[in-house]
Amino acid sequence: MSDAARLEAARRLASPLAAYRPWAAPSGASPQRAFHGSPARVRVYRGGNRTGKTAALVVEALLRCPGRPPRARRRPPVRGWLSALDWEHGIGQVLWPELKRWLPWEDVLAGGIVWYRRGDPAIPAAIPFRNGSLLELKTAKSGRDSYQGAGLAFAAVDEEHPADVIEELRARLLGVPGGDLWVAATPVRRERWLLDLEREPGTVVVRASMRDAAAAGLLDAEAVERYLGSLPERQRRVREL
Repeated sequence: MSDAARLEAARRLASPLAAYRPWAAPSGASPQRAFHGSPARVRVYRGGNRTGKTAALVVEALLRCPGRPPRARRRPPVRGWLSALDWEHGIGQVLWPELKRWLPWEDVLAGGIVWYRRGDPAIPAAIPFRNGSLLELKTAKSGRDSYQGAGLAFAAVDEEHPADVIEELRARLLGVPGGDLWVAATPVRRERWLLDLEREPGTVVVRASMRDAAAAGLLDAEAVERYLGSLPERQRRVREL
């Protein structure tokens, strides 16, 4: 191995991404591992609350931008979108904390982050990478027009967006080769487009339950049981499963 190759290997071992470990239930089943390991262009992570959906979505995007997964259909540089419902909560309180946790800063272009808001709490709008890849953040609250015009290698959607936004977003993935669509949701809104997407040929659906996450140590088992026991049956099944 050359000195440059050894340096690159050491750099990647020191990356936050190297510390990411998909959780697994006592049975050995791991929804995060299944999500990352699938070669499907369309993947849905359907899970209960706090079952690692957002982490899986963020890590998949961060692996794709530096070009780390060997199965990627498009080699870097790539352009991808990570979309939430709104800026303040969806990105500021959910996506950005996960991004900061796993972001491979060694691959990010120094001083290149574009900010939606620089003040406290800061919220990014775009993260450029040294290899030319670009990860942009979007919000459904901005409307379908904000999802127009770009050709994408991937789009990652956190929670159930309006149907017209998804329609516009999917049009951005029609290049050659086609782009990937990843959705992570606890389907409390029961959006029709999500059900239809899951039934499309070729879509891979990964399911994660709160009880499995509790058994794996991600959640407090007693708190989970109290929470689920307080809900009506149908709502309990959505939240748990």
